[in-house]
Order: sequence, then C-alpha cells, then structure tokens
Amino acid sequence: MVSRKCEMDDEGRIKYVSRDMLIAAIVSDKFIDKNFNETFVLTHNLYMTDMELIELLTERALAPPPPSLSGRELEAHHRFVSAMHLRIVVMLKTWVQKLWNTKTEPELVARVKGMLAHFSKSCPPKALDTLERLIDR
Repeated sequence: MVSRKCEMDDEGRIKYVSRDMLIAAIVSDKFIDKNFNETFVLTHNLYMTDMELIELLTERALAPPPPSLSGRELEAHHRFVSAMHLRIVVMLKTWVQKLWNTKTEPELVARVKGMLAHFSKSCPPKALDTLERLIDR
C-alpha cells in the first residue's frame, strides 16, 4: 500500500511526510524548489538508502499509463512523464554533484544508468549526456 501522508504545523511547515509524498514532490513539475531539491539530496539517507531512492524513482518514472487513457489524455500523460523524467535528471544531477564519489556502489551506478537509458526518448540528450559525464568522472 502506498502511503501518501503529510502533516503540517500551524505555520505551514512540514512536520512529517511519507517517502511516497517526498518522491511525488521531487518529480512534480508543480513543485519546483531548488532548496528543497538540494535539502532532499543531502538528507535522504535519514529515511531511505540510496538504492531505495533509485528504486522508488524508477518505479514512479517507468510506471505504465493507466489503461483507460486514450487520445488527448494519453498525450497529456506522455507530456507529464517527460517533465517528470527531466525533474528526476535534475535531482540526480544535484545528487551526483553533491554526493557522488569514487566510492559510490557499482550496483547503484548501474541502476542509475539503467534508469537514464529509459529516458532517452523523453529527455533532452544534452541533459542526459551531462549527467552521464558527471557520473563517469
């Protein structure tokens, strides 16, 4: 079961948020906040491993469209997915720039590159190439 829980304090600050809601915020094109993105990247290990993060991102990014969609709805879904893929690339770029190093687990590197291979039709090649170069440095 997917947990979509978020609690706010009286001043509108987040007190608690589920992992699923965090992932939804990271990939949303409606919630673009560089500070949130960087804070998430720097603190995600408090509530999930690097591998869990990649698994959650991959699961969300590669989920098939609902079978009931057709025509314009399907086109809108594809635009949404393309925007989500680009948001993931931006988040991964921040992660790689801030935390990636030669000690990053080879399995994690392979999982990230595998996910990026699925984005080749939905993301600008330059964004993917830049991220690949950062990963390989």
